[in-house]
Amino acid sequence: MPGSQRGGQTNAGVLNGIYRITLTDPELRAAGPPAAFSRPSFGGLITLTLRNGTYRFRPRTPPACIGTYAVDGDRVRFRVNPKTYCQGVVTARWSLAAGRLHLHVIASTNPYDQIVWGSKPWQRIG
Repeated sequence: MPGSQRGGQTNAGVLNGIYRITLTDPELRAAGPPAAFSRPSFGGLITLTLRNGTYRFRPRTPPACIGTYAVDGDRVRFRVNPKTYCQGVVTARWSLAAGRLHLHVIASTNPYDQIVWGSKPWQRIG
């Protein structure tokens, strides 16, 4: 597919960009009742900024999560800076086509990462 990228990459810069999704409170509640997602204000616009191996994950309400990521073939691993509010590691298969970053979570330290990171394609906005 022209303009699509996946696999075979080791340069984190291949994913550089600013991406957004919107998750509704009902979508988040469908993932289960964890305290982190039970407050109604968590739903809404989430912005993910990827730049050469560092990322910033910013939900509608603070705080933002920051960390590093690495690309290895068709997989990307996000590691949260442990000094921030957020915690954990997310590993996903990725593809990027037509300005949409698709993440299929294959491992994480939080069982609810599948819905937050991988339930919808991330639309590139910058």
